[in-house]
Amino acid sequence: MDGRLIVSDPKGRLRKGAKAAAEDETGFARARLRAGVFDLKLFLIVRFGVSIRETAEELVSQLRKEFPEQTGVDVGLITIVFVGTLAEKLRRRNIMFVDDGTLHEVGEEEEI
Repeated sequence: MDGRLIVSDPKGRLRKGAKAAAEDETGFARARLRAGVFDLKLFLIVRFGVSIRETAEELVSQLRKEFPEQTGVDVGLITIVFVGTLAEKLRRRNIMFVDDGTLHEVGEEEEI
């Protein structure tokens, strides 16, 4: 994605490295095995000026193609939460993209 996306946790803190973060609820991703397929939720920051919808659609397309090829496991629902946009400073956004094409703001009281 040519530096357009930055891995984050749900609160917008940047991850130094993947470590075991993908395995716990506080990391940059959440995965759930359901009926033999993985549902994925990713937390990302997008650089200012990049189309959130186009970036999300491209990422979902890549995940749908490459994840099963590399792991042998099919992907179910993919949800991408854009926790912010980054220019000089991080601006909190909390925009959720669900791979059915919907894009909506997440309210403060909603769980992401």
